[in-house]
Amino acid sequence: MVENENISDFTIFIASIFVFLLIFAPIFAPIFFANLVISIALIISIIGACFAKISAESSKESSQTASQALTASVVDSIMRDYAKQKMYKAMRKLKKFKTHFSDDNEGREKMKIAFHELENTNEKEFHNLNNYRRMVSHHFQRIYYLRVTNAIKDDKLMKNLSSKYQTEFYLKIIEPLEAGINPKYEKNSFNYYRKLYPELEKDYPEIKESNL
Repeated sequence: MVENENISDFTIFIASIFVFLLIFAPIFAPIFFANLVISIALIISIIGACFAKISAESSKESSQTASQALTASVVDSIMRDYAKQKMYKAMRKLKKFKTHFSDDNEGREKMKIAFHELENTNEKEFHNLNNYRRMVSHHFQRIYYLRVTNAIKDDKLMKNLSSKYQTEFYLKIIEPLEAGINPKYEKNSFNYYRKLYPELEKDYPEIKESNL
């Protein structure tokens, strides 16, 4: 008898739960499914953000690698061009022209004036020297632009590309010739090299503008 009562109570309990679900399921089901959808969307967003971050980092690394490869290629090209026979010839011819003037600032000033006047007195020689000047100047300009564009961020590497001796040649010979062609010549690269080797600044300061 007691066992039958227990079975009856259990049956009533199960039936009550079933009735409860029938009555309230339509109410709670939308909330449950809405929360489920929100949770799934949140998980998808998190996963998407993770993949986006990974993709961005990978793209950044690829970009840096490509940039480094390009810089290495440019540096290799610069060094190869500097080692060519025509560069050696250009520097030798310009150095020979420099021997007519002293190494001090007065000598640089006289060389500037002489080069300016050479265009009128010996056009052929001026043309040849000017081509040599342009070749050597272009070499130093290429190195300088690697620095100002941050392709090279280290001045130590810059010193490997342009030694003190080479920089001295640029300031001692090329700068006066540039000033001889144009009194308002572009000074940024020369000033950078002076800062790269401060000990050269005293001997080869910026050439003052003057009427030629």
